[in-house]
Amino acid sequence: MRTRPVQRLLILGWDAADWQIIDPLLARGQMPNLAALIAAGTRANLRTMEPKLRRYCGQPSPPVRLPTSTAS
Repeated sequence: MRTRPVQRLLILGWDAADWQIIDPLLARGQMPNLAALIAAGTRANLRTMEPKLRRYCGQPSPPVRLPTSTAS
C-alpha cells in the first residue's frame, strides 16, 4: 500500500503588521526570509475575532513587576 506524502501547513499571524510597510521592504530585498515564505505559498490579511476585547484596546498593558528578591 502506497502512502501519500505528508503535507505541511504553516499559518503565520503577525500582530499589527501592515502590508503598506512590509511591501516596500520586500521590494528592496530587506526581508528575504519572508519573501521566500510568500514565494513558496501565499499571503493574506487576517481578520479579528468577535467579540473584540474592547476593554483593552488602545490601553497600555498592566505593569509587570519582577521579584526584588529570590530569598527562599
